[in-house]
Amino acid sequence: GRATGLPKGFKRKIDNSGNFHFIAPDGTICETRKEVKLWEENQGGKKEECFEPPEDTAKFLSFVVMYLRNHKLNVQANEVVQQKGTQIGGKAVDFCVLFHKVRARGGASRMSRRIWISVLQEMKLSETSSDANTLKKMYERYLLCCEDKSWDVKELDKIAESTKAVSSVVSLAELIEAGSLQVGDKLVYMTRDEDNKIVSTHVGTLLQDGQILVGKKKHRNPTKFVKAADEADSTPPQFRKGDGWGKVMVGDKTLLQIKQAHNKNFTSHAIEGMKRPEKTFGTTLKLLQSQNEQDVVRVREQEKVANNPPPRWIPPEDDADRLERGEVAISPELEELIAGLETGTPEELQVTMKKLLEGVKLKQPWTEALSSSPVPLDRVAKCWWKWLFKR
Repeated sequence: GRATGLPKGFKRKIDNSGNFHFIAPDGTICETRKEVKLWEENQGGKKEECFEPPEDTAKFLSFVVMYLRNHKLNVQANEVVQQKGTQIGGKAVDFCVLFHKVRARGGASRMSRRIWISVLQEMKLSETSSDANTLKKMYERYLLCCEDKSWDVKELDKIAESTKAVSSVVSLAELIEAGSLQVGDKLVYMTRDEDNKIVSTHVGTLLQDGQILVGKKKHRNPTKFVKAADEADSTPPQFRKGDGWGKVMVGDKTLLQIKQAHNKNFTSHAIEGMKRPEKTFGTTLKLLQSQNEQDVVRVREQEKVANNPPPRWIPPEDDADRLERGEVAISPELEELIAGLETGTPEELQVTMKKLLEGVKLKQPWTEALSSSPVPLDRVAKCWWKWLFKR
């Protein structure tokens, strides 16, 4: 709930590690009251000037890194910088293009499954509709926090310059997600007596959700783990100081050392991403450019094939000659459907083709010309062939 002394709209929250932080009205997470005050001075007390999101991919990604870090989504920020988990069907997803397409449709809240499929196909990422859900989850993981932001380059420069070398707020679950720890790792804590001699060794197993399993009991963070061990062994008060992170070992390192190395690594990547986007995302830009060039070549090849159907088909001029000579009788209903196929959009073609197939299945009189002469069937086949290679 809201804590005393906080600006209006702020809420206080405790994370899984037992740390307090403050949630601003726009979702920004502040670790200290000093950060709350800074937010209030820079944003809360003024009317924020808004700019259009960049259309340059590198500049856009620098903002994405900033907004992810503002929301304490450091793992996601690092994945964006390192291009991890941002592909569909082996093709890199251009986050800039994706964001602008979703934004043009009113944002993620206005997107339906049908629209996600449409965006997936527009970006030429996949023809598999199930990949639309993957695209949606990717957007929610990396880009949802960027909606309704100011896109102010001054804010970006300021954050990049003032980013701390090490951030203290990180959970065991985040360390697992980042690969700094592994599920199943053994966490070791040794209790001591008044003479500082080891009394006993307590071993916990790290679970997927970041909790520590000791016997049948789960501890949600290192401090809880250490506290329970100290109480069980009646550890003297002088040895109970600290939050647990500096006392629990994983291999030859303390959790504190692992956390500090993790934060330093992530922060350095983030600073690079915000201050030098062209250099940081150079590999990503080259990959996207290569994909675009391949797409252009593929479209040209598809158009070439679409405009040159198999040679054994009846030439278009023969179709017209036979119709003029009256050799083929096509009912008005069938002519209307075929004309729809020849002039309609891919979506309309699917609906029309369904009507045509239903008519054949029910042996409707107007479908007789399809079996009595190859001409109408040939016209239908041409339409289907062209759609297959141009959709």
